[in-house]
Amino acid sequence: MPNLYNVTKDPQDVGKFRTPGLRKVLRISPWFHNGLFDNIEGVMNMYNNGMPQPKQKPDELNDPLFPKTDVHIKRLNLTKAERDAIISFLAAITTEPWRITTPELPQ
Repeated sequence: MPNLYNVTKDPQDVGKFRTPGLRKVLRISPWFHNGLFDNIEGVMNMYNNGMPQPKQKPDELNDPLFPKTDVHIKRLNLTKAERDAIISFLAAITTEPWRITTPELPQ
């Protein structure tokens, strides 16, 4: 999934992605734009810890295309039971795949 900057070329759009829905979320791994996680526990841990903040090198300080973590992303401090409850909810809205047989058309 391309980020918005690839479409608009506006430096304000660097790192902005369309957020997908949660339906079937446990069947669509790997997660994140770069496929960083292949298990939901890793995703939960990353959000629970507040996401890493990219570190800028001196030559990147004025780079308008340097990615920035949104100020609204904060450490969640969820307990294991709370993380497990969220994963259980996600499992509840994830269906098993099913195969639809194409009907035979009359000749």
